[in-house]
Amino acid sequence: MDTFWNARHVQPRIAAFREWLTRAGAEVLPPTNQWEAVRFRDGAITSIIYTNAKGGATFTGSALVAWEAFKNQQYWRASDTPPKIKRVSGKKRDRFVLAIRERDGHDCFFCAREVDEEHESVEHLVNVADGGPNHISNMFLAHTLCNMEAGAASAVEKIKIFHASRVKRLINRSDSASRNRRVTDQRDNNPLPWEDEDEQEFQTQTGD
Repeated sequence: MDTFWNARHVQPRIAAFREWLTRAGAEVLPPTNQWEAVRFRDGAITSIIYTNAKGGATFTGSALVAWEAFKNQQYWRASDTPPKIKRVSGKKRDRFVLAIRERDGHDCFFCAREVDEEHESVEHLVNVADGGPNHISNMFLAHTLCNMEAGAASAVEKIKIFHASRVKRLINRSDSASRNRRVTDQRDNNPLPWEDEDEQEFQTQTGD
């Protein structure tokens, strides 16, 4: 459950809180929008302190527990539990993965390469820990390794990875097409010896 505070009690100590989190083993992440005062990863959980235009502050995940420990100079240590990968099998695979493949195709959301059954996993666009629904509308297909590398990235961060991979694929395809055109042009301008002989023989037979 989110907890609300007055932002003026939080903002002056944000920089010190970030340093304290790092010393406590948390991974301090860059904010994804102007309202995030602090974003950090605590094991499998991404926790955030939001501020708003009305002067309020909202704590999600383990942010409030960490803040209270920081404020009261108490012991707190980030969890070293890695993010869990959502693997599905049996009936759940039939329900989720096959429906996602039918909806989106067979490419990994993160790297844009095809995902085989052995390396498939299901990821949430908005993390469940951040309030995302455990519904197929919030799920996509990803390689298990790509999923692990993304960790508990925010929805905005995941979408940035998605777009970057698609742009890279388009560039690679364009470069490949350009190389093929150059090879074709070179062959047209410099025919191979047997191609030149075939052309000469054809011209002799036709009288050209």
